[in-house]
Amino acid sequence: MSDWFDDDAEQVFEPDIQEWLEVNDAELAARDSPSEQMGERSMPWRDVANPSARGSAFEQWCNENLMDNRAERLRVPNELNEKLGLTAQNRQSDDYWIRDNAVWDMKCGYVQGEIKHSQLSDYQKMLDAGQVTAVKDGNEQIRQIESVNYLFDTREGALNNQELIESTGSERIFIWYLDAENHPQLLSNDFPQRY
Repeated sequence: MSDWFDDDAEQVFEPDIQEWLEVNDAELAARDSPSEQMGERSMPWRDVANPSARGSAFEQWCNENLMDNRAERLRVPNELNEKLGLTAQNRQSDDYWIRDNAVWDMKCGYVQGEIKHSQLSDYQKMLDAGQVTAVKDGNEQIRQIESVNYLFDTREGALNNQELIESTGSERIFIWYLDAENHPQLLSNDFPQRY
């Protein structure tokens, strides 16, 4: 289990996770078999041949290992948000962290490919609006949107998409990647922090 979010933090980007890192490092050191260590054990998406299934496996891994299954999908129907002019009939994020009003999208295998421009455009519109009408279990809900976070499975994938994502000019769209030890890292010259 991981908890790289600090429940007392006001923002998702300023958590005090040093304790988490120490606890997980101690847990890893205590395990008998090197194959049980997080870096080797928890990258099942890399063994999946089908690119679509690989992306789903990566998303599931992130939800279980990084979000502790506490995030939810954000489904934003265009018909309830016509003023935004979304390109998709239903824009759906991989995860939405309600405590921080943060949209998360997990990206696997983007070393040579780009994320969809239409998705990035829709997320930018949602950020600019500040809130959307979402649907969960058939019920309409107003959800605030304060940040959008792209988490790539590799640094190379993040770097490959950096120019496109930064072309929005938004200071609230963040690019993350997993390092060799499966720790999320913020891709930015200003924030060389390890999370």
